[in-house]
Amino acid sequence: PRFGNVKPKSLKMYYDARKRLGFLLDEEIVLFAIRAIYKPFYDKYIISGQISTFTLSYLYNSFLKIFLKRKNSRAVFKLKMLDLSTEWLVSNIRPRDGINNILIFKNNLNDLLIASDAVVVTHSNIGIEALYNDTPVIVYNNPNKPSLLPLCAEKAAIEIKSPEKLVPVLDRLRNEKNYREERLKIQRDFLQKNLPNDGLSSSERVSDVIIQLARKVIP
Repeated sequence: PRFGNVKPKSLKMYYDARKRLGFLLDEEIVLFAIRAIYKPFYDKYIISGQISTFTLSYLYNSFLKIFLKRKNSRAVFKLKMLDLSTEWLVSNIRPRDGINNILIFKNNLNDLLIASDAVVVTHSNIGIEALYNDTPVIVYNNPNKPSLLPLCAEKAAIEIKSPEKLVPVLDRLRNEKNYREERLKIQRDFLQKNLPNDGLSSSERVSDVIIQLARKVIP
């Protein structure tokens, strides 16, 4: 495992990550980690629960348009290095609709998770990473193909079933301190329940495994 024990995110960590990324300190940052858009040909290979190319395109368009009118807010899309189709879509929607508060990153995931005010995912381990970085997680859960992710099943993440539902969630996270703290507590409790209770960091656990294996090999 790459993670250690759960630690609340400090303001210093939050602001330092923003400075490294070049973000303003007082703007809302929403990180999107949504599955890449492939050619429609590949839709016949998708497994149950995955989202079709058509639906993905609709999601990207819908989420982008939310930020057309959202003030003091920036949408950041974390793409993979070879995710050219999604990059083309996002890059072409921005000038077409006059959206200037959209950014694309292919690196710096750890800083993005720390600097963000919320992380929006579909099927992604980035949601778990966001929990460890003490950032509220929002899961788009297709009502026609409900997700079986533990984040949803145990209600650790905030579920939305349409892109339009994102705005009221972001508003509550931004304006209601008690709601934000409540969501972070739920996330921390989820991690504590599912973490080993040995009190060790991830590197210490890996070291223990290596030592145990070595003892088996060397009498």
